Amino acid sequence: GLTPVESAAFGRPCVVPRARGYLDHVVEEVSGLFYDGTVDGLEEALERTLGLVWKPADLMAQANRYHPTVFADRLIDIIEDVTR
Repeated sequence: GLTPVESAAFGRPCVVPRARGYLDHVVEEVSGLFYDGTVDGLEEALERTLGLVWKPADLMAQANRYHPTVFADRLIDIIEDVTR
């Protein structure tokens, strides 16, 4: 399956449990929806996706935050700040 970042890179939202790394990679109602880990919660979140307007450009912009060159540039900035 696609990870949340890969899903966003393709302009598609995801529905994920409100837990662990998903909290770092998904922005509620921008790149996906969270659910509480229950079957009922999943069903509700999936139904909510149908009522929202998802903007592929917003999803792809969210995913771009994790592009390797963006990550490397951010890391270099942090290292430069620390070593000054």
